[in-house]
Amino acid sequence: MQKGNADLNSKCYMCEVDSTSQEHVPPKCLFPEKKDLPEGIDLRRDLIKVPACDIHNTVKSHDDEFLLYCLCMNIANNSVAFRQFSTKVWRAYNRRPGLLRSIVKEGQDVIAVDQEGTAFNTLMVKADTERVNKCFDQIARALYFHEFKHRFDGHCRFLHDWMIVPDPKFKVVVKNGDNEHSALKHVKSYFSKLDHRGSNPEVFKYLFEEPDGRGLIALSMQFYGGSNVFIAFVPNA
Repeated sequence: MQKGNADLNSKCYMCEVDSTSQEHVPPKCLFPEKKDLPEGIDLRRDLIKVPACDIHNTVKSHDDEFLLYCLCMNIANNSVAFRQFSTKVWRAYNRRPGLLRSIVKEGQDVIAVDQEGTAFNTLMVKADTERVNKCFDQIARALYFHEFKHRFDGHCRFLHDWMIVPDPKFKVVVKNGDNEHSALKHVKSYFSKLDHRGSNPEVFKYLFEEPDGRGLIALSMQFYGGSNVFIAFVPNA
């Protein structure tokens, strides 16, 4: 969030209300602060910002924090996510422990196995899917606004693999379960061959695809090198 630099003649990226600020896309809290990084490293370069109203910027700060917690807990992410969890998330936990406790309260012990067969004991937690998708919906719509210079009118459909393990070098051993369905495998394979954009790719990168024959636009987003989210923008008729 950034006050004071918004175009007061523009509308919010999410609604018809006049903008009062600029929203960082994705939320700025996902990008590590300089104090939490080695000297000389900056992972907040050229962050994307879009015009926003108060409801779709400052009021949703708790959702931004929730998303940060969820993403940083992913075992398949890179070292940036681990550093975020051990610094920013840990400080936030010490101030307000209730959020992290609520996320992990319904945990299940699982074993993650890499391609070399090395097993890792870890925890799989029950995700608040509705809240997760709400966060991704706002990020996707903000990126759409940034890319196409107008608000998206329609609904978004989501595929994401990070809720279990979002890295193909790992699989999750869960009794009577499968961690990935065929549609997700196809989308991941397709987008993995394409170059994504992002000034801080260790934290976030993305790619829009051209509309298909039905007018659908696809978006690939990757957080911390391992948490993948795929969105289909379905316009209203």
